Amino acid sequence: QLNLKNHWRRHYAALIKHCFNGLPEKEVEEKWYYRLNAIDLIKKEEYIPNTFLLLDYSVKSDVEMQYLPFFEELDEINGNDCDKIHIIIHWKNIGHHGQSYEKTIKTLDMIKNHMDRD
Repeated sequence: QLNLKNHWRRHYAALIKHCFNGLPEKEVEEKWYYRLNAIDLIKKEEYIPNTFLLLDYSVKSDVEMQYLPFFEELDEINGNDCDKIHIIIHWKNIGHHGQSYEKTIKTLDMIKNHMDRD
């Protein structure tokens, strides 16, 4: 997820509870905001890292709640460095289930090969 606050409410609440030792949500968002949203981390660090995003375009809610807002905000903060973000789009159409081990290894190999060329 690129912005945890835009994720399903019950999952977000569980994450706050388990990962931040029960701190109040408001305190977590004030103190650790940059850990909850990739754009906030980019803004805080003033740096866009060389990044590979594996996007499943078959999950409409992720497209609308995660991908599109991320790219819109990214363009607003620094469109010049956006070439550091490499996008791998696929259409697995199986919801929020992870890839198989074999597909994950193939994806990582593809990323490594791309990085070796650069």
